[in-house]
Amino acid sequence: QCIDQFFKLAAELLVFLIIFLILAFLQTKFTFFIFLVFFTFGLIYFFFIKKRLTIWSNNKIKFSGKIIQLLQQTFDSLKFKNIKNLEKKTIKDYEKDVESFSKYTRLQMFINEIPRIFLELIGVGSILFMLFLIYEENKVDLSYLIPTLGLLAISAFRLLPCINRIISNAQSMLNSVASINAVYE
Repeated sequence: QCIDQFFKLAAELLVFLIIFLILAFLQTKFTFFIFLVFFTFGLIYFFFIKKRLTIWSNNKIKFSGKIIQLLQQTFDSLKFKNIKNLEKKTIKDYEKDVESFSKYTRLQMFINEIPRIFLELIGVGSILFMLFLIYEENKVDLSYLIPTLGLLAISAFRLLPCINRIISNAQSMLNSVASINAVYE
């Protein structure tokens, strides 16, 4: 899964780079401004979630291991548990572990959805800000504004999902770190 995420990340980075270079060629100053805004957002976002994602992925590994261990022990000693009347405790332990595993999975899924909302807000705000700056620079010639708006809108239409997938794939790779570490230990 981690290798798959790596290749998806590489493909999205390639698409991003191509669109970035086209925009940098046509609108150098504004492209670097938007890149700086999105890059800053990405760094701040990862700074705040990296530790949490690592903790959550470690907890998911721990609870999935407990679930598997509990299921194996249950099937291995089914007769013994019936004799000792331990099935209620086993079911309770299983439900607790599944609930904990589900909790960390939900948290990771929630964190994966957050960037899209902020990216859209930042994208729309950046386009509006850039249009204002372009208008202020070229008040005399407004014919320049419509093609620039079209270029920015088309770029944003492709770049925002691309950036979201880059962040999502990077998060998935962070989530996989605990699994990879468990394999090598």
